[in-house]
Amino acid sequence: SHLYYDKAKRLKADVRLKEGIHINTGLLALGKVIAALCDSKQQYIPYRESKLTRLLQDSLGGSSQTLMLACVTPQNLHETTTTLSYAS
Repeated sequence: SHLYYDKAKRLKADVRLKEGIHINTGLLALGKVIAALCDSKQQYIPYRESKLTRLLQDSLGGSSQTLMLACVTPQNLHETTTTLSYAS
């Protein structure tokens, strides 16, 4: 019973680790795409580096408009001002 519990616990940790790796890979690719879009000299935009950037390709480089909603609260002034600064 104890051996089964340890194995299940390790498997859950492995799944979380792999999910984290995939999320970080997608965010890294998104950062590269945004940097390439901001660089006027850049001719190649690496949309195909991740599923995330492929899904967002039209939103990032197309003619679509993006809306950002910011959730703010008076209880945490620092977090609210940081969020509003980022959203602007």
